[in-house]
Order: sequence, then C-alpha cells, then structure tokens
Amino acid sequence: MAGDRAAARSTLSPLGVSLVVALGADDNTTTVRSRPALPFADDAFELVLNRHESFDAADVCRITKPGGRFVTQQVGSDEAASVRRLLDLGDLGPVWSLDVAVRQLQGVGWRMERVLEDHPPLRFSDIAALVAYVRSTPWAFPHLDWDVACGHLRRLHEQAPITPLEAMSHRFLVRCKKAG
Repeated sequence: MAGDRAAARSTLSPLGVSLVVALGADDNTTTVRSRPALPFADDAFELVLNRHESFDAADVCRITKPGGRFVTQQVGSDEAASVRRLLDLGDLGPVWSLDVAVRQLQGVGWRMERVLEDHPPLRFSDIAALVAYVRSTPWAFPHLDWDVACGHLRRLHEQAPITPLEAMSHRFLVRCKKAG
C-alpha cells in the first residue's frame, strides 16, 4: 500500500495533482455509519466521480459546490445473487440497486439528471473462469466453504462443455446535481 501511494504521488505530482488518502465510506447498504467524513472542506469540488466504491451521499453532497455534480457507476447486488445461485448459495443480504442509490441521493437533496441500469449476460466458459470470478470478488461470497461448493462446481463442470455457465451482470450509473 505504501508503495502504491509513493508511485501515485510520483506520477501525479508533476501534473500538479495532490494525492489525498481517505478511508472509504461504509457499505451503502449499512444503516450505521462508522467511517470518518471525507477530509475535504465544504463546497470544495465541482465534480465528484465514483466508480465501484461505496459512498456517503450526505458527505459527497457536503464537499460538492452548489450546482456541482456527482457521477457514480456501481455494481448492483443482482450480479452477486445470480452467481450465488449458480453455486446454490443463499442470498447475500441487503440489496444494492439503482433504486436504493437514488433514494439515498435524493434523501440528502441531490437532483437526478441521468440514471441508467443494465443487466447484461455474464458468461463463464468453464469452471476455472467461474472460480476466478468468485475469488476476485470475495465480498460477494463471505464465508464460502470451498469444500461444500466443490460438489456444485463438479455438477457445473459437467454442464459447461455443453453450454456456457450464465449469470447476470448488474451495472448502474447515476449523474446528479446539487442544488445551486
């Protein structure tokens, strides 16, 4: 992590860009906030971009100038749920969706400008691709018991040469504006 920060600083500094390291927001589906506010002054930014990271709608609003914008692209929970179904796993818990994000943002005064959502197919050509996906998204599979999953993987492996394993991606985008 320290090496990543040093590399980022050395790359960004000649461009006049400061690096600020901050603890991310709590997961958007939690009801209790435990993380500190973003280390920026009120009304500091005209544009705040977020990609695949949780955010605190009120804190992002606080640091955005009046008339400023917030754009976020997210992975919704339908994706993890569809892969969990392939492995015969139960539901993960709270739903993270476009509707939930819009409610959070509108609840602190953001005005929606554009909202998009898509559920394109997610295809795995073989079991190795599925396992690689699961291992790269551990937050979607907490406490996964690989010994228990082995039987389901074996059954899916027998199916995969005939038809690809299909699940569903879930992406959504929100662009909103702070009242000015």
